[in-house]
Amino acid sequence: MGLGFRVLPGGRRALRLHFARAIYHVINRGNYRAPIFASFGAAKAFEQCLLEAAVLHHWRLQAFVIMSNHFHPSDRSLRWVRN
Repeated sequence: MGLGFRVLPGGRRALRLHFARAIYHVINRGNYRAPIFASFGAAKAFEQCLLEAAVLHHWRLQAFVIMSNHFHPSDRSLRWVRN
């Protein structure tokens, strides 16, 4: 089974393609399914930061979900996301 991405020499991932007006789904998880937010308040603070960053950087945030051990934003303009 493949990794789902191309690995370059030195273990680096190849840059992902960027398509105009495409919707990008991003996921960020805690290690070993561990919680990434210590409390409901921490998750709410993260939500506020995400919304402020979207305004500041002119992201077109389509949707997002925040769970105890991961979060998923979907956007049309996530050029800031690193591989």
